[in-house]
Amino acid sequence: MSEILYLVIAIFCATFATYLTRVLPFLLFRNFKNGGILEYLQKNMPLAILTLLLFYSLKDADFSYYFAYKEILSILLVMGSFLIFKNPLLSIFSGVGLYMFLLRL
Repeated sequence: MSEILYLVIAIFCATFATYLTRVLPFLLFRNFKNGGILEYLQKNMPLAILTLLLFYSLKDADFSYYFAYKEILSILLVMGSFLIFKNPLLSIFSGVGLYMFLLRL
């Protein structure tokens, strides 16, 4: 078997396996009603993820003098955008974008 054909088959198998793991739960559980625990997690998970990201981003920050201004400004942007728009994805991306911009200054 040629090397190119082997790579194409490997990529196809990986793609199919990934697609199957994403679609199969929706196909198997489409007739089931959400339980109380799942609804609780859906409601509170974005805030929990943002809290974990906050602590993870601050674990190596240097708070002496003015060195943590990048982290603090990014955190304030994430908090403000989450409180205003209630969109965790927008909040995370805006905070990361600001932080990357401030790192390049």
